[in-house]
Amino acid sequence: MVLGETFIIWRQGSASEFYLYGWQLVLFWAGLGLLGGHLISERVMTHFNSPLLIEGFEELPSRPEYLFIAQHLLNAMNYRYVQLDKLQGGYESSGVFVVRGHNRMGQKFCDRVIKLGDFSDISAEQERYRQYVHGFLPHNSGRMVKSYAFSSKEDGHTMGGVLYDFARLDKDSDVRNLQALYFSREISSKELAHLLHESFALLIENWYGEGRGERVNQYRDYPRLLKKLNDITLAVQQLTHPTATNQVRHQPTIHVRGIALRNPVHFVDSTFQKRKESSNEREFAHRSIIHGDLHSRNILIEGAQERKLIWFIDFSNTQEGPTLWDFCSLEADIKFCLLMKDKLASEWDKQTWGAILEAEEQFSPWVNATASFVPSEQELAFLESYPEVLKAWRCVAVIREIARQFIFKESPPWSIYSLPLLHATLPIVYYQQCSTPQKEYALISSGWLCDSL
Repeated sequence: MVLGETFIIWRQGSASEFYLYGWQLVLFWAGLGLLGGHLISERVMTHFNSPLLIEGFEELPSRPEYLFIAQHLLNAMNYRYVQLDKLQGGYESSGVFVVRGHNRMGQKFCDRVIKLGDFSDISAEQERYRQYVHGFLPHNSGRMVKSYAFSSKEDGHTMGGVLYDFARLDKDSDVRNLQALYFSREISSKELAHLLHESFALLIENWYGEGRGERVNQYRDYPRLLKKLNDITLAVQQLTHPTATNQVRHQPTIHVRGIALRNPVHFVDSTFQKRKESSNEREFAHRSIIHGDLHSRNILIEGAQERKLIWFIDFSNTQEGPTLWDFCSLEADIKFCLLMKDKLASEWDKQTWGAILEAEEQFSPWVNATASFVPSEQELAFLESYPEVLKAWRCVAVIREIARQFIFKESPPWSIYSLPLLHATLPIVYYQQCSTPQKEYALISSGWLCDSL
């Protein structure tokens, strides 16, 4: 092993040099043992053969080991310069990035995607990619080209990373996720609807279309509500301000923004649990391979104008399950995470709240018996003065229109849609990246959903 090899991390216009002596990493940065604010002790490292420049590494998850994992993966692919652009975030323990860079000859690589996280998450990603993705979505999921795991000597925590090669148009094509396009002024509502249709068409062709109908206990299909009940309870407590957590669990009714609601925490803790264990709760539902975490950050769009390719990423939750899971996940993401995103609480004025809640009632058959499951443009017209709300519900209308083909005729569409929608909606109350008004909206919607169940 050669001593004194160097790699360079580029940060905010200044270079910091690191020297590798065998397996010992010695840091020289203004005489301080710091890396982006983290104290560095002895780390197990793989040596590198030439300098690697990385911009955007400060957006990596908080533990410095993730930087080492990224360096290992990128050096193995012969990168010389890299720009990391975060695709999804809000969680300190993981991250997904577009990798834009050049090789050591100065030639530009096609964009790739790198995912960093706990080893259990990365391991699940690899296993489920091989089982459900590689042979089913070969042209729209990317190719897993490299993975790496790293165990911390300090606390034994094991982390990992995986690198995907997915660009197919050309080396200069732009790659953005659906969330970025949703907020872009370059794309119209019509184009956004087309992208949603195209995305689901790919999943129908390769996953959902190969599924089948089964009579099942739906409550057993959605375990997250019970697994995350403590997190949900704490979040609902913070939103409704009762004096104690156990009080939340035992209250059949809560009040949010002056609205009396059935308490979703009480519903999950009592009714949901009982129905899950019952042998009588059986409905005919469509099941197939599902993504399991289909939100706007996990759908990538490559290219511009008429020349676009759609890619899916992040398969650690991919499984065989209820097909409506994916549709409801994307609906909840648009309604509660994208609608009014980054708006101050003061911008959620009385009129905006009125429009949001009126739309929720008008287009939720579980709230209003005369409501439309798939709202038409004519029915959406009253939202013209609230373009953000109108945009969200236009997207929801597209999602529900496509979802209807996986809802069997023996029951009204909404009767089997409301449980997966509750499963996707209620956990939003503890999402760090969502604002308090967004969480309140999700909690109100969850209360109404519980009423129908």
